[in-house]
Amino acid sequence: MVEQLSDGKFVAPGPYFGGRDMDMGPSACLRVGDVRVVVGSYKAQLADQSMYRYVGIEPTAQKILVNKSSVHFRADFEPIAEKLLICAAPGAMPADTATLPWKHLRPGIRIKPNGPTFTPSSPSRTNG
Repeated sequence: MVEQLSDGKFVAPGPYFGGRDMDMGPSACLRVGDVRVVVGSYKAQLADQSMYRYVGIEPTAQKILVNKSSVHFRADFEPIAEKLLICAAPGAMPADTATLPWKHLRPGIRIKPNGPTFTPSSPSRTNG
């Protein structure tokens, strides 16, 4: 069921977008049972609470929010979250870049925030 429609224009005041005017194109809040889904015509990092509000969802009033974003959402959503659960979904690009088979990084690069540094297992064109 269509709960609310929007032209997709709003301001994103949170820390990631910093007051930027947004245009998600024609958008909707859809309800399937007890689940509401925000659908926009254009893609963007879901990094601001206003990306729910522009279609009538108040994020601070929800028990659970699911954002398709690996890192960008944290600055505006972590302060309102009781707990963050990060999920790794299948697809072309994993959420955890440390799982990629890196071969050509220079030694010392971190492949994960605050993670271990890259150590090549064998020489390559760029590191040996």
